[in-house]
Amino acid sequence: MIRSALRSAAALLPLLVLTAAAPPASAPVTPMTPDVVAKYDQVRPEADFIKRVVMVPMRDRVKLYTVIVMRKGTANGPILLSRTPYDAKGSTARTPSQSIVDILPIMDKEFVNDGYIRVYQDIRGKYGSEGDYVVTRPLIGSVSHETSSYGPSLIHLGLLLLKGQTVPPSYAQDLNPATTRSTGW
Repeated sequence: MIRSALRSAAALLPLLVLTAAAPPASAPVTPMTPDVVAKYDQVRPEADFIKRVVMVPMRDRVKLYTVIVMRKGTANGPILLSRTPYDAKGSTARTPSQSIVDILPIMDKEFVNDGYIRVYQDIRGKYGSEGDYVVTRPLIGSVSHETSSYGPSLIHLGLLLLKGQTVPPSYAQDLNPATTRSTGW
């Protein structure tokens, strides 16, 4: 009985090999079929840097396009951030290369050689970032040259504390971030 099972399995073995070796069924290739790959990453494994593109959320839920570039092996390095209206993606692609010194602007050479993590970020509404681009945001509230119209400031609060004076309760409420009205920035 075992011999008959082995013989039937041996007879089916060539059939199994042929079906396993057959190419997968795919769409027919025509002269108009594009030969471009779906995704191509210019950074190869032998590159001396790591490059990440992320969307960083701000307090008002607007996401800013951010490119993070660091030398391989960098851990807990200082971060140098530049917010730019001039395309963060283009700022980190000076020349196509596998060297961090070649892809970043020439002024970043000393920083990346000293272990800095270089971050470029598009401002709101420009290039890859979400939100509305506004050249100069308007002031909120009335504008007057009297210091009282601007409300309490941290400088004024510091002067009160340095003189040993007590802080009025209205100041504490006005300087509380939970009750302060956002300026939209």
